[in-house]
Amino acid sequence: MLAARGEVAAARDFVSTHRGAVGCRARTRLAEAERHLTRARGLPADEGREILSATGHADSLARQARALAEHDVTDYLTGGGAGRPAPYDPEASRPARALGGALLGGVIIAGLLPATFGGGATRGRLADGAEG
Repeated sequence: MLAARGEVAAARDFVSTHRGAVGCRARTRLAEAERHLTRARGLPADEGREILSATGHADSLARQARALAEHDVTDYLTGGGAGRPAPYDPEASRPARALGGALLGGVIIAGLLPATFGGGATRGRLADGAEG
């Protein structure tokens, strides 16, 4: 049971550390491994065969979960996962820089111009050249 607990804990730690990149297949295998381990812990000591079976399933599923999670993380980091770009891609960040510049430009220009709320008072103030 100790080996199964170790495998489940290692898979759980890996999945939680890389949670943004790990997909549902790895998470499902991990949940099943945890279920089998919990079942094994709840069995009486004289049910040795059932305990071995449950811990064996838990160990195997935890190994699968870890392998799937590692594959998901590799895909994520290389840009191959679920159509996501790699974390830093200079070409992908170009639109973000343009948007940031446009927003900053809008804030600066808005600070230089007087507030306009529409209606007759605004038209009169702008016609007179008054800003306040």
